[in-house]
Amino acid sequence: MRTSVWMSALCAGAVFAAPPEADYSKGMLDRAAVIATGKAITTNVYPDADAVVVDSVERALYSADGTSVTFEDTAAKVLTEKGKRDLRTLGFAYNVIYGSTDVLRVEVIRPDGTALPVDVAANSREMVDQSQMGMNIYDPNNKVLQVSMPELEVGDIVRYITRDVTVKAFMPGTFSDYTLLEHTMPAKRAVYEVVAANALPLKHHTLKDAVTGTVAATVTTQADTTTYTWTARDVPRMFPEPRMPALHTVVQRVMVSTIPDWETISRWYWNLSARPLAATTPEMSNEVAQLVANAADEQQKIEGIFKRVSQKIRYMGITTEKDAPGFEPHDVCITYNNKYGVCRDKAALLVSMLRIAGLKAYPVLILVGPKKDPDVPQPYFNHAITAVETGDCAYVLMDSTDENTKDLLPAYLGDMSYLVCKPEGDTLRTTPFRPAGDNLVRVKTKGALTSRGDLEAETEVFFDGINDNIYRGFFARSKPEERKRLFEGLVKRVAAGAKLTSFTIAPEDFQDVSEPLTVKLSFEAKDVLVSGKEAVMLSPPWVGMSIGLVNWVLGDAGLEKRRYPFDTEVTCGAKEEFTLDLADAVGAAISLPQYTPVEGKTVEWKRSVVQHGDTLDGSSEFLINVVEFSPEEYLALKETLKTIEFNNRKKPIFAVGAAGSDEEDEPEAFEPPEYAEVNEEDLEIQSDITEYTLHDAHSWTVTHTVKKEVKTYNGMKKNAELKLSYNPVWQSAALRDAVVTDPEGVEKKIGREELNVMDAAWVGGAPRYPAEKTLVASLPGVDVGSVIEYTTVETHSNQPFFSAYQSFNGFDPVVEKKVAIKAPSGLALEIAEELKDAVTAAKDDEDGSVTYEWSAADMPSVKREDDLPPWWSFNAYVLASAGSWPSYAATLSNALCAAAAGQTKAAAKAKELTAGLDTAAARAKAIRDFVARSIRSAGPSFTALPLSSITPADKTLADGYGYTADRAVLLYSMLDAAGMNPAFVLASWLPKVAPASAPLIGTAQRWPFDAMLVRVRVGGDDVYLNDTHQYAELGTTSHDQQPALDIAAGAIITVAAAPGREDRSEQDIDITVAENGDAVIKKTIRKYGTEFAEFHQHFAELSPEERRRYYQETVSGVAQAAKPVGDLVTKYDVYPGVEEFTVSVEKFAVRDGDYLYFAVPVNLANLLLLRADTRDNPLYWDDARRMNVTVNITLPEGFDDIELAPPDVEWTAPADAGTIVVKTTRGDNAATLSIAHDINLKPAIIPADDYSALLDINRTLSHQRMQTILVGKSRR
Repeated sequence: MRTSVWMSALCAGAVFAAPPEADYSKGMLDRAAVIATGKAITTNVYPDADAVVVDSVERALYSADGTSVTFEDTAAKVLTEKGKRDLRTLGFAYNVIYGSTDVLRVEVIRPDGTALPVDVAANSREMVDQSQMGMNIYDPNNKVLQVSMPELEVGDIVRYITRDVTVKAFMPGTFSDYTLLEHTMPAKRAVYEVVAANALPLKHHTLKDAVTGTVAATVTTQADTTTYTWTARDVPRMFPEPRMPALHTVVQRVMVSTIPDWETISRWYWNLSARPLAATTPEMSNEVAQLVANAADEQQKIEGIFKRVSQKIRYMGITTEKDAPGFEPHDVCITYNNKYGVCRDKAALLVSMLRIAGLKAYPVLILVGPKKDPDVPQPYFNHAITAVETGDCAYVLMDSTDENTKDLLPAYLGDMSYLVCKPEGDTLRTTPFRPAGDNLVRVKTKGALTSRGDLEAETEVFFDGINDNIYRGFFARSKPEERKRLFEGLVKRVAAGAKLTSFTIAPEDFQDVSEPLTVKLSFEAKDVLVSGKEAVMLSPPWVGMSIGLVNWVLGDAGLEKRRYPFDTEVTCGAKEEFTLDLADAVGAAISLPQYTPVEGKTVEWKRSVVQHGDTLDGSSEFLINVVEFSPEEYLALKETLKTIEFNNRKKPIFAVGAAGSDEEDEPEAFEPPEYAEVNEEDLEIQSDITEYTLHDAHSWTVTHTVKKEVKTYNGMKKNAELKLSYNPVWQSAALRDAVVTDPEGVEKKIGREELNVMDAAWVGGAPRYPAEKTLVASLPGVDVGSVIEYTTVETHSNQPFFSAYQSFNGFDPVVEKKVAIKAPSGLALEIAEELKDAVTAAKDDEDGSVTYEWSAADMPSVKREDDLPPWWSFNAYVLASAGSWPSYAATLSNALCAAAAGQTKAAAKAKELTAGLDTAAARAKAIRDFVARSIRSAGPSFTALPLSSITPADKTLADGYGYTADRAVLLYSMLDAAGMNPAFVLASWLPKVAPASAPLIGTAQRWPFDAMLVRVRVGGDDVYLNDTHQYAELGTTSHDQQPALDIAAGAIITVAAAPGREDRSEQDIDITVAENGDAVIKKTIRKYGTEFAEFHQHFAELSPEERRRYYQETVSGVAQAAKPVGDLVTKYDVYPGVEEFTVSVEKFAVRDGDYLYFAVPVNLANLLLLRADTRDNPLYWDDARRMNVTVNITLPEGFDDIELAPPDVEWTAPADAGTIVVKTTRGDNAATLSIAHDINLKPAIIPADDYSALLDINRTLSHQRMQTILVGKSRR
């Protein structure tokens, strides 16, 4: 089977395929043979497959100039619902400058052999590839063609025939390709054939990573061509593994190339780049002279020029080249003047500037990802960097796309294939990877315990290599309060409830990469000890366990063994030391941990804790020395992780000291930190004027004029593009003007080539609907200190009614903000406003119109904080509307009911599905499940299309897809035919907190109401359909407790799940601990509501092998040392759903003399997810959290002296937002203990004044005492 993995062109994308030499458009497979083979393909034969390739032939024919045509004829059989979802749409990517993809035929073959042709024209649409926008690339030539299958069922065979044509070889006179003969679908047969022009012979053709015995190869020579054929038979599916290399580099694959060697590719790209490299200007030469004027040596010249290009040329791509778009860089003077470019543009500019300085610089092609196969030269690279030759073919490599790298070549580009592009050519090389010692986080902490058991500490953190790169980049992109919040959260992970008391980062200018990145912080935490009657447990202040890449890179090591390597991508490590003055807070040491070191080639780990008088000293080191673990090394890694995990459970234990026991000393209330915060604005909005001109209640124009000044690097990154979304069917968007003025007063106006129109992501998958567009304006010359001015004009017509919302402040300060609404005098407008003494309002009647105007001045920025509530709930706003809910409901009712009425095919299908079903629940479920399985959700939200786009039910049924309204119409039509009296309900995403939703309900705002539901009455309960799938229990809704418009009543209601169908979970954990610390743990988890729906879908669709792997990862999630006891039990045919398993865990508890201690596996530290020490704005809980967890512990015989156990907690949240209760109960048997956790929190907006109460409970819940069990041997 053809599985195209076209490598992107250099940061822009391109595809390959050209003029036909032969015609295989009618197909290359025998349909009768496909049908016969397909009959034997069943889930019994392929239990781990969702779909199977029945047969596939891919035939590539290329000419002497490298142009080519590739035909593919593939048939795949659907075995499961998941397989149906995967094959219901086909996608093909290409660049129209180089060629195209034509879908010649698509058919669905039923189990009885009937072939149903798919109308490709009606069920497909070409769209601009929207995914490139995520990389700041805007090239309308990059296309995606998506084809939908309207009628596809489990058991069907999908057959498609395509033709890829390449009319322009991006590397002239060459052909190269690769195809996969192993994938996530098994293949009964797959053929890959290359018909090579003898005038351009294949220099390389090879099968890589062969699956033994599955592929046969032949070569046939004719007068003008040579045919190479690889035939694969009975290829099993592969299973992706976490952190594996890119799939196409490790599975069975064929690679072909006419390119004789890597030197040829090197010369080609040098020649392609030579003209743009030569397009220098005197201004560039003058700046280079300034940059190197004080350089003492060649290295300083390189660093000075590199910093200029990396930090002053932003990453953004538009394609204007004609010869080799996507590969050829811009003329370097264009990149220099506009101050933007993608990787190839920035690399070329850096090459030219280095050459101006007299250095031997060259562009470099690099593959970010797995190393390339050195035996088959192919020009598939995905990134461009720069090299300076320093002699004897040694190179200094540098990546100027990373604006914040301290190293010329960031550590994440280590161990990757690269090709220096020179006039004489060069060979493929591999970038060096740096040792772990160069990629450290180094931590030093000095602290002291007070007599109350409080901790006061100072910490220095030093970031090296990859850690410098990661954290410097984050700091540069964030505001001061966001950086501070990171470390406020960090210290809370070190000690429960800790607060940051001081905090500095050096250097102040994060783009000053000559200075190392360091953080100095001090913090304090109340009551850090876990104290019992006779013993005290201390968690040392290991700050390094919560910061640095090394702590996260091995997190996916859940499988017992692997087929593919485990990629870490970089080496990294952490070194830490602390000194803690114990004073009299604790008594004599009862036990200090002895840690087992790990000494290996791949991983090193060691730790020590030593007491010197009243001081506790600790040191640790954790190094990952490789960028990839082979499958054999992975087995050793698993053993290493078990050792580290057990070491991390060990804690120092002391006799009780002056700090006393928990029972004697209540912790102090939280006090906010006293140090001042730094205020750093990314942007100042000098003027923001929005003018609405209403022509009537349904049509209006919006003119938006903005003037803003960029203050920081982050502000530059975020404000260098404008994006305006619109749908031409009823909207337009235009940029009237845009100008960027640099700090010297030089103006740059936007050019035509800097305006691109992209498609919305949904467009290709829903060809029935008018395509939504995004106008992207790439502003030239944006830099720190620039002033950006622009005016946009949007028109709206044929809208249900006018509604608008405007706020007067944001995350950036606003000097002047104006909003004006001009409407005809006879047009009634409902206005609601919350001006908060900061905004003035005026109204003017003149010449048959009325103008409302609001003005604000000197509005401060709003602090960025976690979990902010809806903006209008705590800031000044104005709402306006020309509509009303009853009128809107009547309009909707007419449109929806017209589309649902008289739909004979929908009615017939409903009667077929419900025949013999005698309960409303059974009928509703049958229809709900059919629509969920058969009608693909595709298209935009409800408010993004005019009501004229609502489609008759029979058409949606025939097409097999629909947006929310069309799926609802089909449901309604079918339910009505089944006699179920359905009703339309338009649900919103508005908050579940009534006061927050009220303004947008009181002044009818259409935009939040974007999901069309259908309500039916079942068993005395309202049941909502169209927001869940077939795996949900009837009565479940994802809109539980959200406002909605009852269309029949014309009134706002609240959607509610049926009783018992609300979201919640229950968990029972039974732990039996042995005297040596081993334990047997049984977990039973019950899921309700939408949690059950996702649980049901997940397990219903797992293949046996996927289920086995899931169980392995779940067991490892309990502990790396855990082993399964029995099978995984899942029950999703009952409600609630049940997941149950048992594991044995070696050394679950630490046995230390007469003591045994362990952590209860319920961590409430993440329940509230609080990081900041203070809060300026309200805190928003957007959903309910209902959870019950009960832990039943059986202790070993003789260990019934419970020294430490979680205390009882009973807490009521502010704003009537629910309760948290934890209760510990000792059983009648002295060796048993039960800990019940009952969480019942409601959606709420918590006032900032109540934030300290949340911090207090957060400290309580995250304290080690809430998890710690310490028992001693009975002394009786």
